[in-house]
Amino acid sequence: MIDKLNFFTPIFSVGKLPMLAVEKGTIDLRTGQERGAGFLWSNALRSIRGKEAKYNERGLHISIVPGKHRNPPLLRISMNPGILINDHNFFPVTFPELTKSLDIVRRGLIKVGITANIDDCRLARIDIFKNIELDYDFNYYQPALKLMRPKYMSQARVTIDDGYFRIGNGSVQYCCYNKLNEFIKKHHINPATIGVTSPIVGRFELRYTVGSVIKRRFGFETVGALMQNNSFSHVTDVYENELKKNFFRVAKIANQVVPIDIEEDLLRRIKEKYPRIAMELFFTYKRLTGDNPFTIDDWASMMLSAGVSDTTIKDRKKQMMDVIKIGLELKQEPLQVSELLHEIYTKLVK
Repeated sequence: MIDKLNFFTPIFSVGKLPMLAVEKGTIDLRTGQERGAGFLWSNALRSIRGKEAKYNERGLHISIVPGKHRNPPLLRISMNPGILINDHNFFPVTFPELTKSLDIVRRGLIKVGITANIDDCRLARIDIFKNIELDYDFNYYQPALKLMRPKYMSQARVTIDDGYFRIGNGSVQYCCYNKLNEFIKKHHINPATIGVTSPIVGRFELRYTVGSVIKRRFGFETVGALMQNNSFSHVTDVYENELKKNFFRVAKIANQVVPIDIEEDLLRRIKEKYPRIAMELFFTYKRLTGDNPFTIDDWASMMLSAGVSDTTIKDRKKQMMDVIKIGLELKQEPLQVSELLHEIYTKLVK
């Protein structure tokens, strides 16, 4: 269920030859002084200053930043357990896998040349999620999700894109998206190769990005406390309680109807299948099915008269039959908000 962990500590040491890239501050040409830089660490050889020192590998980001308001510098670690274990984050990690991923982080720190106790690190961010198989195209759920009114969140903070929905504030975010599309684009992996055969998979993710909120919601604030078995199991309870109490407050909208823009969805689906000629097929489809329609054979005769080759005509007829099939699939009754939200709710919450 855990997708991402960020944590930090001011207690660490750095060896003589660390594998860290130090980003320097900018030089004020008038005074010659370095701006935006601060003390990062010191060892037997020298003291190091800069804006940030960092190390990256897949699934792991390590950085050291200057402290604020005369506080000591901080060691910050961001990790994705799924990527560290499986080289992708499609599936949630088990408790043994999370333990193993933290061991990978410990070895990474040693390799870089940093000594720190991960168990004492304070949590700065936790992302938790569930994947569910959906009955409809993900975009159908977005208008319903937009009607949600989570506590302490403004509709001005809503982000909607193709296959993606997010609402949040400075401490908590609700993110819902088409996981299959995101997975293919980001990881370039065919889902079937990892055993995923569902045609539509939605990920519903909660992101906690402030330490005080993490402590209040989860009841712990360090990596060591998270890694107690009962705390790890408690994560599921936090996820479901958050959805029940703060997100799915649906009494006032249960009978509303989701407005589905069939033409927009039709064009989007045509572009997915025939990206180079989507507009041509879309406008021809509208002419074939409009108030004064003509047949596909009429269309084929027009192309033949215009000197289009037999092969191209054959291909276009097949493509148009596919488009007509898509159009028929989209001519459905408007979906009830209650139907869509009930489906999501029952699949996410026990």
